[in-house]
Amino acid sequence: MEPTMNSQHKRSPVLNAPYDIRRAILLNLLPQEIHIYIDHYTKRLCMTPCVLRKCPGSDQDTGFDRRDTGKFDNDPMWAKRLNSSWGPHWTCEEVAQSELRDIKGVKKSCYAFLALMRMCKQMFNDIVDLLRHETTFYVTDFRILDSLTTPGILWKIRRLSLIIRLPLLLCKAMEDMEEARIANASTPAFSEERIELGMRTIAWMKVSSPLTRLQKLRILDIWIDHNDKQSWSIIHERAVLRPLEPLLEVPELQMVINLPKLHPRWEMKSKGWFYGEDGKPSRFRICRRRRQEFHAEKDELDRLTCVTLEADFPSMRDWPEFEGLTEEELEEKEGRLWREGKLGHVSPRQWPDNETLESSIRFRPSFASNV
Repeated sequence: MEPTMNSQHKRSPVLNAPYDIRRAILLNLLPQEIHIYIDHYTKRLCMTPCVLRKCPGSDQDTGFDRRDTGKFDNDPMWAKRLNSSWGPHWTCEEVAQSELRDIKGVKKSCYAFLALMRMCKQMFNDIVDLLRHETTFYVTDFRILDSLTTPGILWKIRRLSLIIRLPLLLCKAMEDMEEARIANASTPAFSEERIELGMRTIAWMKVSSPLTRLQKLRILDIWIDHNDKQSWSIIHERAVLRPLEPLLEVPELQMVINLPKLHPRWEMKSKGWFYGEDGKPSRFRICRRRRQEFHAEKDELDRLTCVTLEADFPSMRDWPEFEGLTEEELEEKEGRLWREGKLGHVSPRQWPDNETLESSIRFRPSFASNV
């Protein structure tokens, strides 16, 4: 994108202002958070502003607010949103997919942005400098990270946030490889039916390589989950996060990893959690969030068929015994009861006997869908 200057145009007064003033003006014109993704229409790397109005990992992100119709028993859009690979940024994905394009595939919302950059070389450089230093870029597919390391606008960015929903089978493959490493055995091979899974696993194992080549990167936030309704607590965290260890050696890089909360019922040393009974400190800076509770299920034809509730921890906020407690108090009390074995007979899908008909429908709405 080489800016050109029309000699017949008068120089904008903005360009005569001191840099700090130009910077302040541009800060109000440019988005502070931008998604980078591969557009299905053009197959090119695209950018779209982030429209999320709350912080990823918010304790309120259970998936319930993704409903489209307000009906619990017939909302195929809800199921589609729950399966979004953009995680808590599902609204950003919908905006990106619905934007109008011109005949060349360029999105209409980019016109003003591109017009500013093409005004002149000085404006181009000002905008690029601002994007690199002040803008947080979001990536939801770690396989496109190599695209950020080639010389261009993005290769000197300072702030990056990864939103990663890993296939559950990939997490299991990482656990198998971790066990093989500990046992000094050969790495399990992928069958022909799982070639794609093998390729994604290899890509995840190499995820740190392009990130270490972003030499100006200073702030890195990584939001991780798997794509299944099963509890996050079954995941071998040390195995899944091992590919990120090289980033711990990058000087001046501030990295935070956002993971779902762990269920005290499943605490065990063998699962390699980063806190629990094994007592091993984590070199990663980790924060925990309440996991998405509503999940979309698919049939054998890969069609979304129903939405089910699979509450993780804490899961008893609706029980009368826990009414009025803060989130911290709820976690402490429920966690203590699980550890003492007083809730061992309770299924995570059991709910109070006095639940209303509406809440029963809410917990398991079902519908036929070809989405």
